[in-house]
Amino acid sequence: MSGRHASSTADTIKDFADANGYTFPIAQDEEYQVSMLYPTNSIPYTVVINGNGKVTHVSSGAVDADTMYERYKEALGL
Repeated sequence: MSGRHASSTADTIKDFADANGYTFPIAQDEEYQVSMLYPTNSIPYTVVINGNGKVTHVSSGAVDADTMYERYKEALGL
């Protein structure tokens, strides 16, 4: 993404995170570098990577939000 669209997308993501009280970092894969490392056809596709760069959780598809967040917190040791 470049120019105004990237800025608009970043603002939308920030607004969403702020509105939901999310404090974790949210990365944008503008050049598809991460997508190339973890290819999938599933949406959503989640890869949780801890502070040491270790993949601690991978999931394809969705379940209810509470279950997903519990899995993420467990994967992060929270």
